[in-house]
Amino acid sequence: MSLITPMLTNGRIVPAAGGITALAYQTHTNGSGGNGSITMPTLDVGDIIVIAQSASGNLTPAYGTGFTGVTYAQGNYNDGETSTASTTMCLSFKIAGSGDSGSSIGGFLNGGTEKYSLFIYRPTGTATTVVAQDINSVSYTRNPASDTITASASSEFTISVAAVIRGSASGAQGSFTTFSPTPDATTSGHLMMKALAQNPATSTDVTADAAAAGSFYDMLYVGCYLEVS
Repeated sequence: MSLITPMLTNGRIVPAAGGITALAYQTHTNGSGGNGSITMPTLDVGDIIVIAQSASGNLTPAYGTGFTGVTYAQGNYNDGETSTASTTMCLSFKIAGSGDSGSSIGGFLNGGTEKYSLFIYRPTGTATTVVAQDINSVSYTRNPASDTITASASSEFTISVAAVIRGSASGAQGSFTTFSPTPDATTSGHLMMKALAQNPATSTDVTADAAAAGSFYDMLYVGCYLEVS
């Protein structure tokens, strides 16, 4: 478990606004959804849930009941075909409430070959607000440009997040050539997700560079940082 805590800067403690004094990576998981529903891991009330999920088809974005949608991307297995997606990926988050732990939550993408990657972070203190910043999504291209997630601009605790998936569920998994600094963890499987929590006193920008998908396939990308306060 990584623990992000306030640090001395110029002889003083620098806390985040809103009473958050630490932000700890708890766990991550990935798997297959079912009919637009995903079962949550064990949670404490107030945990930050960050989830990327995908499904086959040219689908209307769906972010999960009670979740806040960040962005989505679409692509397919024939690069350059921009009219009909064969894969849709969405990124969203939620502050866990009573009853979320271990529950099946609906309202996610409902299509064939549903996949998800999920991270849990736990604040010390009560997080009342999570805001997505520096949002980026890339659709219909084999090789998304490198993304600089500007977490250093924030005065809050942050979670930098990036996720990739190829435009065909039958293809190889999505991957990164670069995610720097080193993430707290990385999910495996077809939909790959990386995340990193940082203290506002020492935060730096994060570089996320998706690998090229190769012939015929698109590589879908979504990224942002979340301010937690």
